[in-house]
Amino acid sequence: MTELNPQVGKMLQVAAMSPDLVEIVSFFPKETDETMKYKMVERSRKLASYPRGRQILLLFNAEGTVALTEAHLQGTKQLIDEYGRLKKKKP
Repeated sequence: MTELNPQVGKMLQVAAMSPDLVEIVSFFPKETDETMKYKMVERSRKLASYPRGRQILLLFNAEGTVALTEAHLQGTKQLIDEYGRLKKKKP
């Protein structure tokens, strides 16, 4: 919001912060050849090095790609768990 109106940003205070969330995830089917997986992962890591890759990153408003670990997904998992808890609590 502050990018659009810096004056508003000066008046805002953080009330709460969400955990980091993973916005986009890609998966391979189990039967995908290991060589193909390796090539895809390596090329995705180098997207920013190529004009077409930069266009893809721009399209998704992304800075780059990373190989995820389970730890990267903890914020997303917490949000889903909290949603489930609140949904059950609803009258």
